[in-house]
Amino acid sequence: MSVHSFPYGDGTAARKIADLLLEVKPTTATHVATIDASVDLSKDLQWTLPPKPVPVQPLTLKELLALPSAFPANGDGEGKNGYTAIVASYKRPYIIHRILDAIMNQTVAPQEVWVSVFASPFENETRAAVESYTHPLNIPVKLVMGKPQLKYWARFQLGLQAPTKYTVYFDDDCLPGSNALRNFLHVQNVKDGEYRGLYGKKGHVSPVQDADNRKADYIDAWQLEPERITRADVVGGIWFVETRWVELLWHETPVSYLTGEDFHLTYVLQKYGDIPTYVFPVDKADPTSLLHSPDYWEISAAGDTTQAAEGNAFNAAWLREHLSRVHFQRGTVRARTPEMWRPNEVRVLFLVDSIDDAKAFTTLHSTLSKVSDLGFKKNEKVRMFPVLTGRSPQKETLAQLGLDWDVEKGTTDVFDLEISTHFYGTASRPSRDVDVATSVMMGFRQVLENVQPHLVVVHWPFEGQNVAAVAAASTANFNAFPVVGWNGGSAPGVHAGAVSLGSNASVSGSQSFRYGGSLVSALCSTTAEVRTILEHVLKAESASAPQISA
Repeated sequence: MSVHSFPYGDGTAARKIADLLLEVKPTTATHVATIDASVDLSKDLQWTLPPKPVPVQPLTLKELLALPSAFPANGDGEGKNGYTAIVASYKRPYIIHRILDAIMNQTVAPQEVWVSVFASPFENETRAAVESYTHPLNIPVKLVMGKPQLKYWARFQLGLQAPTKYTVYFDDDCLPGSNALRNFLHVQNVKDGEYRGLYGKKGHVSPVQDADNRKADYIDAWQLEPERITRADVVGGIWFVETRWVELLWHETPVSYLTGEDFHLTYVLQKYGDIPTYVFPVDKADPTSLLHSPDYWEISAAGDTTQAAEGNAFNAAWLREHLSRVHFQRGTVRARTPEMWRPNEVRVLFLVDSIDDAKAFTTLHSTLSKVSDLGFKKNEKVRMFPVLTGRSPQKETLAQLGLDWDVEKGTTDVFDLEISTHFYGTASRPSRDVDVATSVMMGFRQVLENVQPHLVVVHWPFEGQNVAAVAAASTANFNAFPVVGWNGGSAPGVHAGAVSLGSNASVSGSQSFRYGGSLVSALCSTTAEVRTILEHVLKAESASAPQISA
């Protein structure tokens, strides 16, 4: 394509470019500084929105078991799809025989059973209970003990070396019905992996935000013994997983080791494996399908450790809500995301990697945040969501945008990927750009899926783009979200493809990178130009909003 000049003085450039915005193919490798009005770009630049993913149907247990599965009803007889059962014990040695019986009497028996107990005041009693246990099945029961107080994480650390394809983790107050594991294995292997994921006995589906944009406490949305399989934000009591998935638990440092292994597991599986979490359904008319015994509440209350493990009392309710807020801030996708945002909200994400980025976005943020009518839908309000990478101090960065916010406010206004916690670089040996890009892409994808923005904006000065902006723009492109570059007024006019990176383009950073393809579809210098593009995006998206590909 030849390069043509275009007289922007007629005031129609932004509108013409915006009309093409959703038809631009992310892999287009053109480098067009200005565009002649007579050139029909629609023949060269095509934007194809992906089909919307079909939501998983919330079926009952009977309906799930009627689906064809690769797992035979009573196991494969060879252990190829076998599981290891890991029981975490602490203060209930008297229940050991009962839970071991419940596990051994499964329709599909385990390959091995491990009992873990760390820093327990009942160490001797637990040892005696395990060593005295007998069962006709010749299945190994192994006791793993230790003095360190490893809290709720020890069982998952052990599970890294489970010898089977699957691992199921039990709190010792959860005594499953005899068909529980058969049901897990059947549904896990349903055609095309439609219901493949982390299964739990109980869980929470976080409520949506209130009128003040506050996210309600997660504890208010309890799910226990649902009739239908239920997508959840955290599960507990029982965790059924593919063994190798637990490796992801250590991909990021947990927010706290006092509690929260359940939050962290759901978060990392979703972020790094695109693996959903479900509260598994039961048929209350069928006791063999239940995931706990009739005296569950009495057992649980008699040995509860949620409030305080030995020598470490803490406010569990506050801490667990804090964990929920931190994971939301990092972008974790809620089960009720489709209900999260209001119909009249126009959502704009903008990536902030530094104080300089925040300064460049100050005018755009303050001006667009005041827009309440874009002339397309009645009473529309633009919500600007800064997405901090975490490589500059949160408080100072937000202050530059005029925001007084921290995670304890519990509002849904700010995201912080906190990627600085992922790296081990020093001043003399900084983190590699490829590591920064990977972390930004993984976290930003989460935010995209959560917020479903109408527009993504990245800071894109003419002198070069940093690797975080390139990563965010690429992620938006991969998932068919409109993305524009903001140059903070360094040059007038909107330029379609002006920041397409061709064979001679580079990206600033600690290393030099070359990219082919169009990473942003337009470069804007004024708030009016961004607003004009946003208006046209809304019109184009009214029939079919972009969605993260399934």
